[in-house]
Amino acid sequence: MATIQSNPYLTATQSEGRREEVSRPLPQSGGLFQGERVVLASASQSLADAAEELTFVFSERSEHSLAKRKLSDSHARISEIEALVGDYLDKVPELERQQKIKEMVSHLGSGRLANLSQLLAYLESYSGEVSEQFEALCQARKALAGRPEMQGTLNLVEQALAKLADEQGAAIVLGARITGPAAEAARQGVGSEQDLRDLYRDAVQDYRSLSTAWRDIHGRFGNGALEKVTGFMMKALSADLDSQQRWLDPVKLERVMSDMHKLRQLNTLSAQVDELWQRVKGGEAHGIRAF
Repeated sequence: MATIQSNPYLTATQSEGRREEVSRPLPQSGGLFQGERVVLASASQSLADAAEELTFVFSERSEHSLAKRKLSDSHARISEIEALVGDYLDKVPELERQQKIKEMVSHLGSGRLANLSQLLAYLESYSGEVSEQFEALCQARKALAGRPEMQGTLNLVEQALAKLADEQGAAIVLGARITGPAAEAARQGVGSEQDLRDLYRDAVQDYRSLSTAWRDIHGRFGNGALEKVTGFMMKALSADLDSQQRWLDPVKLERVMSDMHKLRQLNTLSAQVDELWQRVKGGEAHGIRAF
């Protein structure tokens, strides 16, 4: 039987011609339809177009799903913070705060705030305490919900709530949680309510060291208030440990409590040293003379 072999003497020109012929796309089938020239695309081109379209559809659906999930997460976070803030502040009935909320709702109802920046600036003038800002926004949302003509303002309120919850969620909850104890301590002369609230919140959120706490307390409340302030802090932190809230770190709370106790001991020692020095200076040191 004869064996068919390729021609070893095929010229380069002939070889290139064959390659071009192989690589040349197949002619597309076509014809006339209602007087229009139509071309039937190849199966491979149709599959490529379909794959591209499916990729676009899936990408679009994925982005839409992600946006919906983010919105759902934001609403859930706002609801959780609102519930905690409500639980804490409902225990602290305060006519002045309620009156301020009514005034804020009235101001928002006037429609004078045109954008989110104006609303946030108004919140800062309303109160420097973020938990009070959040509570007031929640009350405003309830009041405006039944007024279709205020839908634009209601949208701004929703945006502000989402921004505060996302950026300062923990600070809002901690500020509301300590409002009652801070108000009581302020009435007893320990310090201002806002200073006590800020001290507690800073310690729970971003506690640094014993020396920092010492300087912070003396800077906020003066030299003679350390025992009362540390007493306030230890009582609040002890209540936090007992509550076992999931958003509180018990290890950090115990560390802060331990340092508050050390500060009380240091304060007692400092007072004793100061008393001894005064006696030495006054010549009442029982044999110890001042130099």
